[in-house]
Amino acid sequence: MGSSGEKDPIVCEDGGILREILRGPWGQLTLRTVPPGKTVGGHSHPNTSELWWVPVGKAEIRLDFGAWETTIRPAPWDVTRVRAGARHWLENLGETDVVFVYWSDKVYEEQEKK
Repeated sequence: MGSSGEKDPIVCEDGGILREILRGPWGQLTLRTVPPGKTVGGHSHPNTSELWWVPVGKAEIRLDFGAWETTIRPAPWDVTRVRAGARHWLENLGETDVVFVYWSDKVYEEQEKK
């Protein structure tokens, strides 16, 4: 069991919003919007893996695994796995907000980001 999104959305520096949808012992589900031309990320989570879904908008996902890097332009039905330790970014390439939903296998804590 987990809590449903009872928390108010957070307005991010880039003008997008971040809202926790669910959290529980299985991890955390979060919704994020990214305004046109903005990029989020540029960090890694050493002990947390994520699944990313971009159901709305045109985005580019960049993953850096140290030894190799890849860039993905997901279709609305694609889910991208971000392995623990990979630096990751999402850039909005379109003219409207990207809606970005992600699940992390652990509840996100600010101090885990590096």
